[in-house]
Amino acid sequence: MGQHIKLEYEQIKKMRKDTVSPVDTMGCHLFKDNSIDKSISNFHVLVGALLSSQTKDVILYPAMQRLREKGLTIDNILQMDQSDLAGTIKPVGFYNKKAETLQRICVILRDQYNYLPPTSYNNLIKLPGIGPKMGYLILNIVNGEPHGICVDTHVHRIANRLGWVDTKTPEKTRKELEKIVDKSCWIEINPLLVGFGQSICKARKPSCDQCLLKESCTFYNI
Repeated sequence: MGQHIKLEYEQIKKMRKDTVSPVDTMGCHLFKDNSIDKSISNFHVLVGALLSSQTKDVILYPAMQRLREKGLTIDNILQMDQSDLAGTIKPVGFYNKKAETLQRICVILRDQYNYLPPTSYNNLIKLPGIGPKMGYLILNIVNGEPHGICVDTHVHRIANRLGWVDTKTPEKTRKELEKIVDKSCWIEINPLLVGFGQSICKARKPSCDQCLLKESCTFYNI
């Protein structure tokens, strides 16, 4: 990691140190549960990642809690009427479509993977609704090892605002960040920047007065 980026990275850590953001208390990493069977825990992380798309953590977490209360297993999801499943996860973004997609995933996991969610990137992104961002998020959480940087809208926005990258899409941002960010930081950079984006560097009306990096920010200096 270049010295300039490293210094800014540490400044973000400093700003995040005393700030609790939704990702810290309701993020997908919390769906990993070491007290239950690993395959079921991995399934919970997979479901959480699927539902997280275009959905805020404060909406996602209660939806996952409701699913858990009904017994969040592959068989239970398949036994649910699709409209009931959609109603359970509502109001996550595109809840009707996600209910359909989740049941399709469950059929694949049952029939092709013997109820064991895949733990390889290539197999994960073959599942309906699971793209690169979710694939890396899932693997980083369930394995606790860096497989790739999970780039969502917060990471994409902040990395471009600070000039770490100059990219148009999250996937291009991921590729560029993986060239310049130490692999040891590949897991932590997502919740670090997501929390920063939720609390200070917001998409609209960011709290620039609270930011230690505003002088080097392209948004602030427009």
